[in-house]
Amino acid sequence: MHRITGIFSAKGGTGKTTFVLNFASALHEFGKDVIMIDCDVDNSNLSLHLGLYDFPLTLQDVMAGDTNFLEAVHVHSSGLRIVPAAITLRDYKISLERLRDMLKKLKYHFIIDTPPGMGDDVTSLMSICDDIIVITQPDIPSLADSLKSIQRARDLGKMVKGIVVNKTEGKNELSLSDIEKVC
Repeated sequence: MHRITGIFSAKGGTGKTTFVLNFASALHEFGKDVIMIDCDVDNSNLSLHLGLYDFPLTLQDVMAGDTNFLEAVHVHSSGLRIVPAAITLRDYKISLERLRDMLKKLKYHFIIDTPPGMGDDVTSLMSICDDIIVITQPDIPSLADSLKSIQRARDLGKMVKGIVVNKTEGKNELSLSDIEKVC
C-alpha cells in the first residue's frame, strides 16, 4: 500500500524526529513496509538518532537526479529503513516538489520527518502527504505554532489526522482538553 504520512510542527524542538522513529518502529513491528525520509535537509538528524553517520547516498542525491530513490534507502540493524538527508551542508539546492512522483510508484508507507517552520519547503511537503500529523507541546507558543500548521493543511485541502502532545510534565501546562478545544 502506498501512503505518505508527514509529521509537522511549525515550532522546532517539539519531538517530531523522535515521533517519526517511534511511529515507524510501531508500524514495522506490525509488519508494515515503512521507509522514513528525512526531509529536514538543512538540519537533518533522523539518521543520527539511529546511530547512522556515514552513508554514500542521501535524499539530496536522489533529488539532484544522481541516483534513484531505492538506492538511497539504508537499512538499520533493527530493520527500519531510512532515506537520510546529508548531515553536512551541500552546495546544491533541491526542490522537494518532485518527491511525490518518485514515491507514488513504490508500495511503501513513507513517513516524512519535516523541517520546522512554515516556509515553501514545508508547504510543498504538506501538499504531497496523504496523512498529516501535527506535533505540539502543552504550552501556548507551541500551540500557537501548531495552529499555523493546522491552518496551512486546511488551506491545502488536507485534513489533519491527529495531533500529538509531546513533552508533557503534568505541571504548568495546558490541559489536553484545552488543547483539543483550541485545535
